[in-house]
Amino acid sequence: MKTDSLGQTLAASLNNAESWIRQAEQQLMVAEAISPKVRMRASTEASNLLRVGYLKTTALLLALTVENSLKAIKASKNELEVDTRGLKQQARGGGKSGHSLLQLAVETGFPLSTSQTSLLTKLTEVGIWAGKYHTPISHSQFESSNRIDPRSLTLPNDIALVKSILLGAAQICRVPVVVA
Repeated sequence: MKTDSLGQTLAASLNNAESWIRQAEQQLMVAEAISPKVRMRASTEASNLLRVGYLKTTALLLALTVENSLKAIKASKNELEVDTRGLKQQARGGGKSGHSLLQLAVETGFPLSTSQTSLLTKLTEVGIWAGKYHTPISHSQFESSNRIDPRSLTLPNDIALVKSILLGAAQICRVPVVVA
C-alpha cells in the first residue's frame, strides 16, 4: 500500500480528524481575512466585480469550513472507508451530492441551533452550485435561489456561527484548535 509523507495510507489519511480540522481552520481564517473587503466601496465595474468575488469566495469558504469540520467528526469515528478506487461514495456522507451540510450534521449527531440550521441550508447551496456557477444547475435550486439568494451573508454573524461549528466539531474529535 502506498503511503503519504506522514507514512499514512489513504484510509488513515482520510480518517485523520486533525487534518480535516486544520483544513477547516485554514478556510475559516481566509474567509475572516477577506470578508471585510465585501463592504468596500465599488466605484468602477472592476471594483464591483472584485467586491462580489470577495462575497462569493467568503460564502464558499464558509461552506467548506463547515463541511470539513463535520467530516472531521466522521474521520474521528473511522467512518471514511476506502476501496480500490478511493473514498467510498456512501462513506463520505452529505446526501446524494456529498455536500448537504444539514445531512452531514444529522449523520454525525452534531447539534445545531436554529440560526445554524438556517445558515447551513444556505451554505449547502453555496457548496453545491453558488460558489462555482453564476446560476443554479437544477430547476428546484433555480426557483429557490430566486426567493433566497444563498450567496447573501450576514457578516460577521455568519462567520461566528461557522466558527462555533468548527470549534464544536474539534471538541467532539478531541482535536486542539489554532483558531480561537
